[in-house]
Amino acid sequence: MDLIERERVSLKKIKYLALDEADRMLDMGFEHQIRNIVQQMHMPPPGDRQTLLFSATFPDNIQVSYLCDLVFATISFVIMF
Repeated sequence: MDLIERERVSLKKIKYLALDEADRMLDMGFEHQIRNIVQQMHMPPPGDRQTLLFSATFPDNIQVSYLCDLVFATISFVIMF
């Protein structure tokens, strides 16, 4: 936020916004900052950019509240010794 507000970084040409552990960021109270970046910091609108939210555990309420045209991928693997 500091770099954006000081105009050291521009978001005008962002094509992909990727947030890892997005549900934790929301749980920790960063919703206001995320919404501010996405809606007010000259970032292209959703039709002109793709937003990717990654998490090992994505609660249903987060999926319903924040995502549209959702593509949900579950990856399972087994480690054998």
